Amino acid sequence: MIKLLDIKQIFVDERLYPRSQWSWQTSYDYQQSMKVGAKFPPIVVNEYADKYYLIDGMHRMKAYLSNKVESIQCEVLKLESMEAMFKECVARNIGNGRPLSCQDKALIIGKLKSMDISLPEISIIVQMPIDKVEQFVAQRITNSITGEEIYIKSPLIDITSEIGTDFNELQRVFSATSEQQIISQFRRLLEIKTLNLKNPTILNDLKIIRKLIEKIVLGKYKK
Repeated sequence: MIKLLDIKQIFVDERLYPRSQWSWQTSYDYQQSMKVGAKFPPIVVNEYADKYYLIDGMHRMKAYLSNKVESIQCEVLKLESMEAMFKECVARNIGNGRPLSCQDKALIIGKLKSMDISLPEISIIVQMPIDKVEQFVAQRITNSITGEEIYIKSPLIDITSEIGTDFNELQRVFSATSEQQIISQFRRLLEIKTLNLKNPTILNDLKIIRKLIEKIVLGKYKK
């Protein structure tokens, strides 16, 4: 069912989001395309416990928010549990939009396993051979203080057979980023106002950056 919703009605539950992080660059590109009239598919939500949970469309929703759009067309589902919603989130993201990283897949597999979902079913959900799923499950360590399972990041795992030979090329993009590119991207983040100012870590970093700019660029502090 397609329904027009106030964007403030859409609830983003981080437990359901199948990615380790969202891409501000993708949202920015969508935002600019929307400004010139580009049409996007409806965002997918699920009506559950008197809330509309976001299922698919984080980058589109961020773009709409940046463009100060108040109401958007949404495809409304009627799934009856958090487990079913998470499965749907994974299914909607696994083959669409920005590809899931190996770290994303590891976290997804960990969540599905914690729901007591069998490895064969997980294999179908994440569209990976079962032997590869077993590798992801094996590559985890346990925090000795909290007992939380932590999945080893992809650069530490021998998974070239799963992602192909282009992995090093993908990583090279980050290592080759120039300081000018980094500063330009940070400036654009500030311009389009997509920073999560509710995050205390980000706020603290911004305060440090401000002091450093005053000291290094504006020369307000004495050496």
